[in-house]
Amino acid sequence: MERPLHLDTLTCEQIYNVWLTDAQLIEIYDLRTPEEFERFHIPGARRVSASELEDLIPRLGGVLGVIIAPPPLHQELKSRYGHLRDVAFLKDCDRMEKVFKKTGGQHMSIKLPEPELVNGVPTVSVRNVHDHLGEVRLIDVRRSEEFNNELGHIPGAELATLGPELTNLLTKGDRAQEIVFVCRSGARSATATLESMKLGYKYTKNMEGGMIVWNESRFPVRRDK
Repeated sequence: MERPLHLDTLTCEQIYNVWLTDAQLIEIYDLRTPEEFERFHIPGARRVSASELEDLIPRLGGVLGVIIAPPPLHQELKSRYGHLRDVAFLKDCDRMEKVFKKTGGQHMSIKLPEPELVNGVPTVSVRNVHDHLGEVRLIDVRRSEEFNNELGHIPGAELATLGPELTNLLTKGDRAQEIVFVCRSGARSATATLESMKLGYKYTKNMEGGMIVWNESRFPVRRDK
């Protein structure tokens, strides 16, 4: 799919349609306050400052950069970047939540920070996972005997062993759900993350370092008898 023709201002509906078709066509930079961003943001958006934006714009690499900013910052940034073909601005950001939730809540606010790509796999740290316990789905892909061994498992994690069991679970699952995969060291969970992406999942991530680093960080574990 080709990118939209250049427009310096896009409506919420226009951005929604591009995002829904292929979120990789756009990079969304949100310059609102942390409180506004936490209340609701477009899944995949990055909260940045004006100085960070200055460094990010030259790195767009052919995708469309969408800037979300409150007035008067909106006007200031538009005068600076509005002439660029790869940059557009969101019109009326107050309507953003209503438009992006019109599918009945399928597209929800993403809890974990923008993941780092490690060998092509979206990856988050054990600290980020710990800080958002209870907010995202955790799937442990180790074998059943590992789930309660000396490393234990993360409270709230569910077991779905890498292989047919996990594939069957993912085939029936919600492709818009935010999921973090966990294993002993991060290798098997990286494979699980790639498998989920091939099945159309948009917000799956690998926990870097697995239960080894989780235990080294002295985060809580369970060992069910």
